[in-house]
Amino acid sequence: MRNDQAQAAIVFIHGFTGDKSLTWNHFYPHVASELPDWDLWTFGYSSKRGLDIPWMWAADASIEKLADLLQSQARCEPLAGYGALVLVSHSMGGLVAQKAIVNDPSLALRVSHLFLFGTPSNGLVKARIAKLWKRQLRDMAASGPFITRLRHDWDALPHHHKPYHLTVIAGERDEFVPVETAHGPFPRNVCVNVPGNHVSMLHCKSSQDPAIRHVVEGINFRSGPTMPARSDQRAITINTYRQRVHRYLPGLEGLDDRAFVDLILALEELGQRKEAVQLLEQRRSRGTDVDGVLAGRLKRKWLTDRQHNDADRAIDIYQVAYNRSLREGNHEQAAYHGINLAFLFLVYREDKVRAYGFARKVIGHCGTNPVDHWGRATLGEAHLLMGEVALALEWYEKAISLGPPSRDVGSMGTQAMEYIKRMPDRVEQQRLELRFKNLFAGGCP
Repeated sequence: MRNDQAQAAIVFIHGFTGDKSLTWNHFYPHVASELPDWDLWTFGYSSKRGLDIPWMWAADASIEKLADLLQSQARCEPLAGYGALVLVSHSMGGLVAQKAIVNDPSLALRVSHLFLFGTPSNGLVKARIAKLWKRQLRDMAASGPFITRLRHDWDALPHHHKPYHLTVIAGERDEFVPVETAHGPFPRNVCVNVPGNHVSMLHCKSSQDPAIRHVVEGINFRSGPTMPARSDQRAITINTYRQRVHRYLPGLEGLDDRAFVDLILALEELGQRKEAVQLLEQRRSRGTDVDGVLAGRLKRKWLTDRQHNDADRAIDIYQVAYNRSLREGNHEQAAYHGINLAFLFLVYREDKVRAYGFARKVIGHCGTNPVDHWGRATLGEAHLLMGEVALALEWYEKAISLGPPSRDVGSMGTQAMEYIKRMPDRVEQQRLELRFKNLFAGGCP
């Protein structure tokens, strides 16, 4: 099923003795109705119950060769043109998907989501019995060389090479691939059960069946306000961040500050906040921009976890960076650090005098006509902090008119909402919440 405007695709991969149409004919129509912005494709291959006759007549391909086939198809049209791929796999098809991801870094960085239905990721004990007459069963044998190697290679993958979203689904009545075999190698938080046996778990009657919901909600999950609203665009954005980490992390020591900041933002968006902060701590001496990013990570952590140590450290780092910016005559950096100091003094320390003092300085640092969206948004925030709502809206509107990235719009909106929450007049607060949410539509919570 194809939509000529789609930029991302879902690929369904059947399993042992399955069929690219019959396996999924009760499944993908429901997914298509729920995710109209995505293209849907099936990946098929030969997998029959009959005896393999290698070197003499015919035999079904090994899982290794099927992974090679999937990699090849992903590099060719129509799949080559998509910025993000979601792999929805059943049974042995999940082993094919995992092996292709392990083998091909370029494919790995395009697969944003992976769903494994009834996949024997720990291998099948019963497959040992028939491994001599069927290559695919040989590869699925528990403790066999294929499974052992796959598990080793999967665990060794860098974090950004693994799919951003993984869901491992077992059928509660599945005796062909028992729950412990499907779930075994993976963290418990990505493992779920659905009604049905190995086959019937995919026989969905409506889009509300649990198996469909796990796929649709997994793809639709929005990790934060800075991500695009549409799920296909989110998947592409996620892959952009993963590719950035892949490009920059190996040469970390030689990165310039701009590339380093881009790497840190990518790690944060991928949920690797701890790693991002550790890298920032190691590089603090390089410049005020890097200091500001570290302080910003601590500020966000405080907003989430409300640990005072994070907010206090953020203030200390912002203050040092602000003073250095003043010494260097860098008004752009001074405005950036100053507005964040104003924010933390008001929202965290509830010190209106110091907050207003920094807000007034920030207005001076920004000048009368900032040309970029951050300069205009900073002026908007300074005026909002001081209660000058009309001026704040004017500058925020000017910032939005420049078409900034959704991440930046989300950041503007998140901080603006913190000020509005603290307004004493409840009626005015509700009016402004609606006004600002409309202004930052799609960018703030």
